[in-house]
Amino acid sequence: MKKLLLLTLLFAIYITGSGQTTIKLSPKDFCGITNKSNVFAKQTLANGIIIGNYNGSIGRAYFEFDLSGIPSNAKITYAGIRLQPKAGQYTNFGGKVRLERAPDGMTDANTTTWNLIKTVGNSGDYIGTEVEFPNTASIKTLGESFLPAHIQSRIGKKIAFLINHKNEQNQFVYLTGNKLDFYLDISYTTQSILPPNPGESGTLKGPKTMYVGDIVTYSVIADKDFDKTVWSYNTTIFELDRRIQYQFEDNLQLKVKKATSATIISVKVTSKDPNYSSMNKNEEMEVVVKPIPDFTIKPVVTGFIVSNNSEITYKIEGIVPEGAKITWTAISNLTYISGQSTTTVKFKTPSYGCAKIKVDIEYVGKKYTQENADVWVGAPPKFTLSSWPFPCGSAGAIKINDLALGYSEKALAESSVSWKVSGVDAFIASQSKTTCSAFCRWSNCIVINFSMTNKYGTTSADTYYPVTTGTCKQPDPGGPITQPGRERSALAPIDQTEIKSVKIYNLSGVLVYSDNAVNGSFDIKSTILTDGVYIIEKFDGENRTSEKIMLKR
Repeated sequence: MKKLLLLTLLFAIYITGSGQTTIKLSPKDFCGITNKSNVFAKQTLANGIIIGNYNGSIGRAYFEFDLSGIPSNAKITYAGIRLQPKAGQYTNFGGKVRLERAPDGMTDANTTTWNLIKTVGNSGDYIGTEVEFPNTASIKTLGESFLPAHIQSRIGKKIAFLINHKNEQNQFVYLTGNKLDFYLDISYTTQSILPPNPGESGTLKGPKTMYVGDIVTYSVIADKDFDKTVWSYNTTIFELDRRIQYQFEDNLQLKVKKATSATIISVKVTSKDPNYSSMNKNEEMEVVVKPIPDFTIKPVVTGFIVSNNSEITYKIEGIVPEGAKITWTAISNLTYISGQSTTTVKFKTPSYGCAKIKVDIEYVGKKYTQENADVWVGAPPKFTLSSWPFPCGSAGAIKINDLALGYSEKALAESSVSWKVSGVDAFIASQSKTTCSAFCRWSNCIVINFSMTNKYGTTSADTYYPVTTGTCKQPDPGGPITQPGRERSALAPIDQTEIKSVKIYNLSGVLVYSDNAVNGSFDIKSTILTDGVYIIEKFDGENRTSEKIMLKR
């Protein structure tokens, strides 16, 4: 009698007159995790179980039951998880919860376990209908219709479940952990027969047709007398997404990487019972992976600059699966001629500007879109210039605005550009097709001119830029002024009269040398500067002068 009382602490056993046995199993003490401001704590039976958001503490439940006390020849006739809320007044109590299957063995309260409990809950292991708790007096039993099969497959082992709240940020259900109120209720009969015939066990199930990018699942269910599964698949076509294993169920989840007309997925199931070694199965399934659209649009033109009222043919290059719907749309400066719904279409260019086009390809419920703006029609676009502030004595940069409105990089490559700068002691230090770095020494303002030319004309712009920073002192009008673009060789004599300090800049305006104790004599060849063109600035105590010097040893 004492032994029976001790046993009821773990589960209660009842034997009915019909030979049916009922047991009530309590879960292990670790029953999930709460998370409050990223601080994780275990949920235990002693404290009750929170599912959802209770006063800022979000709970997720994990219930693990030990089925080792059920005889191996048992036939499960009923199973259900009984849940009873705690009594009391709670704000926002209620909402729906859902029961899901989970791997066993969770024990710690940490970020990984916290995320895993929710992740597993979203992974397709949902095994029952949602149940709503309208108030604290609502006692519910979960899973009567589907739990028996799961319990049957785990006899002699452990089985674990999750219960998550559908709206865990705003509502909660608070369960009592009392073993008399919260348990797994199981009824079974015993069978004195040989292990059952495996039947469908070992049969490979999964899709035979799929598309690149899909995630597909293959599964095999084994009788309790089977203990091993070995999968085989082409790793150049499939990438393992994850594998979900239970004691008698193995699920292989694959991500499809590459199209193929035919490939084989196989699984081998072996028996641990010699009575059924003849039922070992090596199942194969031939599958087809269909491609998804993978393409670009290209204009069929000679050069990417065309004249007004010319015709342009665009074609799709790449993969367009059979049966896909193709829709061409002119975004700007194109008029449709022919070819809609095909991979090659013809348009006309009605006027000056960017020719921009789009194609949509619809396939298996998804839309794939590409655009092209490589072609420009007519003379270069109108544009403006903008700059960073021009500091006195160093370089400022100018760039073209509004090219993004249409002039493509490919059309730009077929055009020539010209930058010009004017101003007292101002010159171009460096330039590209879209930017210019100019150097200003004395001018209160400089003038930048930019022009672009293609085979249909020239467009230009002039812009005045004030010198916005630094202290600029104009040189004596009667004295020498170095004009932009002049270069003097460093081999020629330099007037060293009363020079007190020297600064040397490269053509990007970066100070590369400074000497504040010249004492009237300085030779740039005495520096370690490499050969090249520099701006040398001399100061005699009152006035500053500068000139462009070409250093060549």
